Amino acid sequence: MGNLFSHLFYLFLTSPVLSPAVNGTSLYLFLVIPLIDPEFLRYLRNKRFNPNSLLAALLLLAASIPYASLHFVLKVVSIIVAVGYMQYTLKVGRFHLYKYINLNVAVALVQVVGLLTFQRAWLFPLDVGTALWGKYALATGPTPAEAEGILLAFRFSGLSREPGFFASLVIISFLLLLDHRKVPRRRFHLLIHAIGIVVSFSKISLAFFAVFPFVFFFRRFVEKVPKSLVVGGVLATMVAATLYVYDYYGVDYVNQSFQHRTFGYALLRELSAGDLLFGVGFRNVVSRAGQIPLIMHSSMYERYPDMIAGGSGLASIIIDHGVLFFLMLVFLLYLVEANAYELLLFLLMSINDNPLASQSYVLLGIYYMLFNRYSDAYAWRLAEALGPTGRPCPGGTSARVGRVTSA
Repeated sequence: MGNLFSHLFYLFLTSPVLSPAVNGTSLYLFLVIPLIDPEFLRYLRNKRFNPNSLLAALLLLAASIPYASLHFVLKVVSIIVAVGYMQYTLKVGRFHLYKYINLNVAVALVQVVGLLTFQRAWLFPLDVGTALWGKYALATGPTPAEAEGILLAFRFSGLSREPGFFASLVIISFLLLLDHRKVPRRRFHLLIHAIGIVVSFSKISLAFFAVFPFVFFFRRFVEKVPKSLVVGGVLATMVAATLYVYDYYGVDYVNQSFQHRTFGYALLRELSAGDLLFGVGFRNVVSRAGQIPLIMHSSMYERYPDMIAGGSGLASIIIDHGVLFFLMLVFLLYLVEANAYELLLFLLMSINDNPLASQSYVLLGIYYMLFNRYSDAYAWRLAEALGPTGRPCPGGTSARVGRVTSA
């Protein structure tokens, strides 16, 4: 029974359009699964938690409450629950992420054939969501037919909300698979992931793979860099690059997509000392439009005022919650002993979204940052549960495995 819940979790995690939305709020079904999985709840009741991990979770929750936003507190809870459940499934041999990424790539290939061969919209995300939920379907971004491609004529999104999100999801899963060497049929999974990267190739893919080879090659060196320097370096680089473009070429020089992902970095310079220190409040930056002309001149101001800085990575956190909250997050990275290499790759992947968002690829990225180094310590459970053929063995996992030290 527990295996069924794990399958459902990864199905909904990798396929956001299968979840509904009410009054503009996404109700991701994968967040419900851990709460109704009796084996997971029993595991939590009996688990001896790592004191540092428990303290980090409690500090994050406590620091979120003063912002008086139930929405933000629920986001923090969702991160803790989803990431914790992923680690649980790895420990018990139910880490089904890769097969559901494969499913999404298969859906993307159906979209490719439909659009490029027959000029038909086959299994487009909004159509799938509308078929399931009607008016409660999850809002989606550009359809594949509207998303101009880089490697192909168009970009395809599988069952994600838009091609860019799907590209990030596949890349994060690919990074996990690179280090998860004991997964059955690993070469097959890598091949399918590579196909997924090609059909969803976006600007974030181009930026990531321009940097990734250097980070990967110097991995041992990066792992020795202080985490605060990694975070500060990424933030400083983005601020400097954004201000250079905005100051010398103007805000309107860049298209709306690029502006959405960089606007927050330019906005940091315009905030008052109080707002910079304590933040403007969750999704409340539009309230400063009267004092900061840059906000009113943004192309996002009329269309998505509450999300005007929501896609600006680290800057989004500082704008919403302030430098003090941001520094606490950096402290938590030390508390949970995050690895600098995984941290840098996570920041690169979430550079176009808030690193505390509840998007699937962000949650998977947080899991990668915190637990990737433990992957092969538990991967033998999955291999033994599946057997040499890659299919479940009689008796399941429990008959084969013993106790594993907590990570």
